[in-house]
Amino acid sequence: MKVSIKENIQDCNELNLQADNIYNCSRQVCANARNQPFKYICKYFKISCNEDSLAFHEDLVNRFSAIEQGKKSYIAEREALIKSVHTEVPTLIMLFSMNRLYRELGIRPFDIEDKYYPSYRFLYVSSGGNSSLECTVDFDVPTLEKFVHYIASVIEKKNSMVCQRQLMTNNLREQIKRRDGYKCVCCGASLEDEPHLLLEIDRIIPVFKGGGKTLPENLQTLCWRCNRSKSDKLVN
Repeated sequence: MKVSIKENIQDCNELNLQADNIYNCSRQVCANARNQPFKYICKYFKISCNEDSLAFHEDLVNRFSAIEQGKKSYIAEREALIKSVHTEVPTLIMLFSMNRLYRELGIRPFDIEDKYYPSYRFLYVSSGGNSSLECTVDFDVPTLEKFVHYIASVIEKKNSMVCQRQLMTNNLREQIKRRDGYKCVCCGASLEDEPHLLLEIDRIIPVFKGGGKTLPENLQTLCWRCNRSKSDKLVN
């Protein structure tokens, strides 16, 4: 399980999200970025508010949500295992051989950090270096969802025809997983057989092929392996 989470994080990092996203600017720009972070991130980091960008960032939310789901599941299982060990193993063994016992049971520290989240930073430093101001925005799942709504609202203001759609939300993702029995409709892998399987929501007809609407009939549950495989085929 831990390997699949790391592979998924590595897959996200390969999107080059961890570039040095720092913009050195005036105090006024930095102050404005604090008040309107999404507007200024799009402007100064060259993020277009179009359908491709919307689909890309929705996919990021999907991937990061799956990773977070896997991390929570792994941590819960690890804590349950530790609790059972402390309950069933004699106190003296726990006192003198706890680390060895943990190693033999495969209980290792959970060291996956949130390095995969993109971060954008506006930085002002005076010429003399005596004063400074900064604004940093980390694109974790809640912030990314807000950013997706921001892009959609900008597109809507431009009267985009494709934007007449319901946005992806956590509730909708859970609804689709429940409808599909918490299993991949492609390979059949399920949470029942693999409790820590990373499930993602995929558009059956992609945005660029006319599948812009985020409706249940155009959504399906895929495991992360099948979703990556589909993405590779679409790109090729």
